[in-house]
Amino acid sequence: MSTQSIHLKSILLRGLPMAIAFAFMIPQAHAAKYLLGDNTNLVKGCTGTVEFKIDTEGANVMAGDSTININSGEIQVNQVTVGSAMPMQVFNQVTDSQIKLSAARLPASGNFNGVGIFGYITLTPNPSANSGTLTFSPDLTSDNVLVDENINNVLTGVDNKTYSFKDRYDKAVDGVGFCTPDTTMPVVQFINPVSFASSVPANSHIVFALTDDRAGVDMGSLRFTVDGVQFNASSPEVSVTSDGKLFRVDMTPAQSFQPGASVSVKVHACDRSSSVNCVDANNAFQVFIVTTTPAVCGNGLVEPGEQCDHGKKNGTSGDSCSSLCLNVTQAPPLAQSFSCFDGFQNGGETGVDCGGPCMSCPTCVDGLRNQEETGVDCGGPCPACGGKAKVVCETPATTPATTPATQPATSLETTIICHTPNNDPKHPYTMMIFKSSLADYQKKGDTEGPCSTEAMCNALMPVAPEIQKKATEQATVALSKEQTVTVQNTVIEAPKTQQSSSDLIATCTVRYPKANFIDPSADTDGDGLSDRTECYALTNPLIADTDGDGCTDGDELNRFNTNPLDPTDCKLAVVTEQGFNQVLITDPKPAWTLGNLTPRFSGIVPIKSTAVTVTAFHADQKTVKALSVGVNAVNQASDLDAAKKAISDLKAAVADARKFVDLNGVDFNYVDLQTAVSKIETQVDALDKAYSTATSFVSRDYFDTLKKLGFGDLGLEIGGLLRDPVVIGSTNQLSQSLLNDVQVGSFELLPATPLEDQKLYDVIATATLASTTVSSSPIQFGINTGFTVSKPIPRTLGGKLIPAGQLSFGGVLIDIAHAQDNSTQQPQIEIDQARPIITGDTEFGSQVFAIWNSVVLSSSVISDSEQGAFEIQAPKDLETNVAHRVTLYAVKTDKNKTLRSESVDIYFRVKSQGGNVWPIALGIISLFVLAGGAYYLIRRMRDTRSVIRYLRTSSRK
Repeated sequence: MSTQSIHLKSILLRGLPMAIAFAFMIPQAHAAKYLLGDNTNLVKGCTGTVEFKIDTEGANVMAGDSTININSGEIQVNQVTVGSAMPMQVFNQVTDSQIKLSAARLPASGNFNGVGIFGYITLTPNPSANSGTLTFSPDLTSDNVLVDENINNVLTGVDNKTYSFKDRYDKAVDGVGFCTPDTTMPVVQFINPVSFASSVPANSHIVFALTDDRAGVDMGSLRFTVDGVQFNASSPEVSVTSDGKLFRVDMTPAQSFQPGASVSVKVHACDRSSSVNCVDANNAFQVFIVTTTPAVCGNGLVEPGEQCDHGKKNGTSGDSCSSLCLNVTQAPPLAQSFSCFDGFQNGGETGVDCGGPCMSCPTCVDGLRNQEETGVDCGGPCPACGGKAKVVCETPATTPATTPATQPATSLETTIICHTPNNDPKHPYTMMIFKSSLADYQKKGDTEGPCSTEAMCNALMPVAPEIQKKATEQATVALSKEQTVTVQNTVIEAPKTQQSSSDLIATCTVRYPKANFIDPSADTDGDGLSDRTECYALTNPLIADTDGDGCTDGDELNRFNTNPLDPTDCKLAVVTEQGFNQVLITDPKPAWTLGNLTPRFSGIVPIKSTAVTVTAFHADQKTVKALSVGVNAVNQASDLDAAKKAISDLKAAVADARKFVDLNGVDFNYVDLQTAVSKIETQVDALDKAYSTATSFVSRDYFDTLKKLGFGDLGLEIGGLLRDPVVIGSTNQLSQSLLNDVQVGSFELLPATPLEDQKLYDVIATATLASTTVSSSPIQFGINTGFTVSKPIPRTLGGKLIPAGQLSFGGVLIDIAHAQDNSTQQPQIEIDQARPIITGDTEFGSQVFAIWNSVVLSSSVISDSEQGAFEIQAPKDLETNVAHRVTLYAVKTDKNKTLRSESVDIYFRVKSQGGNVWPIALGIISLFVLAGGAYYLIRRMRDTRSVIRYLRTSSRK
């Protein structure tokens, strides 16, 4: 075959999908150009993203070919993906010298007009390059083409771009630097005494460890106080030793502590990052009369002031115990790698066995749940370790015993595959699909049968306790530094009566005559809000982003807690050149009251997150801690100025506590706090009168006054109201989705134990990444089972009736909208609609949310019919032949309270629509083959336009 024939065949294969799409379009000619987006934050040796854009300049563009030249000495291109302007990828190729990307729009989705994203180029600048250039091929007729609805090439120009590369962050620190700024503060660990210890020997040293795994600790910044006396690294009482980035600080007190004394320690230290990160840590301990001998590092004994001792004099590093007799501080892996899978929980495991210790038990992995395992098989039928029975591993050809006895209908017959996600090939997972779609998955590289047992076990391993602890500590810091969000930015004013609904719709119909206010599920602009709901929200039903801030109206109202009419507030959804690097809690939202003690928590995290921990704090704890500090300060004042200041501070804390109780005491139970506040108010007022005008201070008289007022007991009373954070849970099971065309992760958690009724909580989600943690803004919500709104009742999905049932999620029964096999999560509803409508019943005036979890999209409507019926359409087409879930819940504003119902889950599958497309394609191909002179014309085709024009002409004959 000649080179020309090969070239033409390539053009045909690339152009055929566009030909199918455009063969019946009507002529119209315009102009357009390709351009590259700016990125001023590309860092040497670090991965970044450049936007590849289209400016149609008035043309109605339907497809395009592009070729960009690159210099491998400047840039390494890792990946190219299509953008929202042309979402159907036709051709994609990346080499050391070129990028080729072709994309199109299907006729059903209409054309594209304006400035949009043609694709994304993920690249890594060469560590030795200062800049790099992306250059379009000068050929604007074949290499670079933009086709309009008239099948004309409307491309008139291209815009090349040169990018400057930054040095890596903190390069001066270690000569290499980091790809992202160091935003993690140092870690302080109290070694001796341990945090909040009691019975501490009177002659104890104060020992703590400091470490920072990135820029390192700046020891010059160290300041710490012991009972108010300040020390630093240069103080004569202080000894500092180091092992790499791990520092041991040992302070020898000038004299022993007083027996029975309560001693406080406060540590402040910063790292050496260019954007300094500092930590403040507190400890307190109770002194006992006994004295001890100081620890000796290297004698093989783990003594007070040591975490470990490997028995080497002048200890050396190299194992888990550093030369400082401290544990080497590092983030443990999320899951361990086991060398033996024996199918039994014989190594202290909980929840699932992933092998070991298997002293004499051979490895046996058979892929079947034949040892009464639940959830996943991790080996068997190995006998218990130490058993003398001969081990025989057999993989029966029959169906595993866990398969339901009653098989589904043929059209719903399922099978297990090992699925490899396109955007995450390193993390395959086992999933159940319909057998009818097995061939489609196998074409993508998936295999029938479960993934390897080790991979499954690792995926199900709980998040390491150290990671959960660190995330909770980070959440505590975030709560202390950031203002809690206690109000919802925008609440849709639902109609109170049928007449008010009709009046609002009539007004909106005049204002937006092209919108569809008749169909309750119609969503003209595809932003996840029905046109009728947008009428009530005062947003434009014809524009997806009314305020033009880059966030759709639906996302602002359904997910981000921002105002779709404020162009400045949607900072939460900003996606940087380095990707999405924030954490958002999308459910529950601020100021919601939940009638469920085990609510579902969900949100969005950076795609590279390895785990997410959700921590809830009792909302009254800031108030209680302020009271506790105030009472202790009053009790410890040693002069007149200190007494006056302590009394003033306590009065301010009491005022804040009174405000909290008055604001929340009606709907939530804070009787104990209210009682304490009333008692303190009376006593602090009396104390204030006695000392506000005093000019002298007699210690004996002051403490006698405190004793008469009962201040000594107040510390214990307030201390009894202090509560620990509630760890909702941690997960490393993160799904993937898109936010503004950038990949993000999403999580979902249920509380490990029920929350308290009639309480307010501040909740924070913390994502753990490879070298840092990122926390969400704290949001406040309430639990009150007495305030409820009825959950929605789904009736149909995609035109199919929905039966009902329940599913156990984390041990909690959740309503679902079909008969569900709890062990397999087998989808039971099969629909034809790619963008389905779900209908049902709810309370009049409720806002019903539908969360389409398979694509992490949200849509919502206001139920404004007298019967309380609702109809919600998915905001975009859903993937065919995979399991989907949509979660419904209702939210209603009642007497200034926003109440959220319990959730209802619906599992379903969208059947492939391929049968509707290929007959057209085959018909066009037949016309192509039968037309006279086809071969002669094909040989002369030089670009995509020729293929399209020929097919269009042939189809009209």
